[in-house]
Amino acid sequence: MKANLQRHLQRPVWETVLRLAGYLVPGLFLLTAGLLLFSSAGRDDAHITYWPSYTLAHFGEMLNYNGVRVEQSSSLLHVIFLALFAKVTGIEMVTLGKISSIVFGMISVMLTAGLVTKLTDNRAFGFSAAMLTAAYPYFIYWSYGGLETTLASLTGIFLIMAVAGYLNRLTTPRLILALLAMLLFELVRPETPILLGCILGGVIAIVFLKERPSRETPSGGLSPLLKLFGAYVLFSAGIFLFRLWYFGDMFPQPVSAKAGGINLANIAEGALYLKGNLFGGGLSMAFLSVVMAACFLAVPAMQFRKKDFNFYLLLSLLYVTGYFAFVLLVSGDWMEGGRFLVPFIPLLISMIPIALAKITRNKLYLTLITLLLVGVEIKAALDFTYRFSTGVPLWSQIKVSRNYDAPKYSWFERHNRVNMRDVYIIDYLDYLITEISPVHKPVTIMSAQMGMVPYHVSLKHFGDVEFFDRAGLADRTFTDCEMTQNRSKGGGWVGVSYEYYFENFPAIEQACQISLPDIVFDISVSDLTTELLEANGYTVVYMQTGNVVSNEKWLEGFIVKGRHILGVRSDLLESLEIEPTFVRLKD
Repeated sequence: MKANLQRHLQRPVWETVLRLAGYLVPGLFLLTAGLLLFSSAGRDDAHITYWPSYTLAHFGEMLNYNGVRVEQSSSLLHVIFLALFAKVTGIEMVTLGKISSIVFGMISVMLTAGLVTKLTDNRAFGFSAAMLTAAYPYFIYWSYGGLETTLASLTGIFLIMAVAGYLNRLTTPRLILALLAMLLFELVRPETPILLGCILGGVIAIVFLKERPSRETPSGGLSPLLKLFGAYVLFSAGIFLFRLWYFGDMFPQPVSAKAGGINLANIAEGALYLKGNLFGGGLSMAFLSVVMAACFLAVPAMQFRKKDFNFYLLLSLLYVTGYFAFVLLVSGDWMEGGRFLVPFIPLLISMIPIALAKITRNKLYLTLITLLLVGVEIKAALDFTYRFSTGVPLWSQIKVSRNYDAPKYSWFERHNRVNMRDVYIIDYLDYLITEISPVHKPVTIMSAQMGMVPYHVSLKHFGDVEFFDRAGLADRTFTDCEMTQNRSKGGGWVGVSYEYYFENFPAIEQACQISLPDIVFDISVSDLTTELLEANGYTVVYMQTGNVVSNEKWLEGFIVKGRHILGVRSDLLESLEIEPTFVRLKD
């Protein structure tokens, strides 16, 4: 330890600066590229996590919008981190969530450099891996998405480095670090406890088969692995039991809503998801995917013919394989930008410099290949921004944000077109609840939009409103009801259609004691129509049309339709003076 410290202190300043630059430059590239291209990316689903983080920071409990212990977020770790950060910094939750997502992405890039440096014993190859990660379009996009996506990437890379570090050198500090990494990884996503078990089980099986003749491994045999697996079992049991005690369910509510089991239909959809995201984004993205796939297959073939046992590489390969299988089995995700690929993209794309290191150590070749691939990634990022982004470039402005007095929303919300779609209806719901709650409380609202709208409504009216989430992500109204709990599971969309709900309402009410909501609202992708509302005792009092656009034409992004429709129970309106509102968003 002292020798290492002395060696660091004796190192020339210029060498220290270069080493730091190898970590900082890729992170700063990610920060700059995302800010310029997207400003604020993704959908409003991040608000689903921000709410329990808010209640934990302010009330000391993780609650859903209705004030019930329902785990509406998919990431327990993300909720806890944001609540702690909010307590310490006092930063507004949405801003904090977005900034932390960017920081997690930057740290992931830096850890990627460290991991590949260990794998290749060469900092130049580590820098190449970090740059390729920082320039990958999906990784940039979801770094600005505000979800737990980059936190999952960070904990995954940290897991591999910590566990492999312990297996290579069996010391108590390294064991503690490995156990911490395992615990964080298990908390970050619903699938990670299962994934970690598969990874550790795979390592144990491979070590046993590879070293069986000698009964010895460089890491001291199977004993350290079995110790880690025992800790994994205890951690998993503790997490599941805590969830069962605190939330009443061993898995987050989105899992209960979405999980449709493993079947051929879901696997087929998962294959289409992988094909669409890896090869459907244009020639640049397809080229990158082919190179990554070729290197991912070539690296183990070259490595495992050698006698040395590299736990860093073995864990990386098992991690990518496990996550790839998960995406395939659960049929992918409905959001743009390969969100489910991001947790393992740094490790997958790192196979390119790792494979190159096994062929040649020529830094000129490495530099030329890295520059070529980063150039391809920049082209792919521009293509993606033009076709799929929901954010806006830094130099442009969303017209709704310009025409609407929106300072109460964060800078990141004002630069995301999905978020700006909802600002008018949030104001109208505020008006409706203020009018209805004095005579009728709680005001019940049904929708499948459980992101930005209920988040901001709950900030002002928490306790006076109750949400029925027809997608089942934020409450158990429909997932606990036998008549609705298995409607449309799997395949990227879950939930009860409005047509089914109204057609079967008498039976649903009798079987599950679900009352007719006071307010129903939704967006254009739903089957909610004026005719359906009026036929079932509602009066349409709010209608919004048009598209949410910016003044940017070159990188205009995905077309965000601004349609909203909202109906109030007609019998409620008889005793109230409600002003109908119709909004046309200017293209």
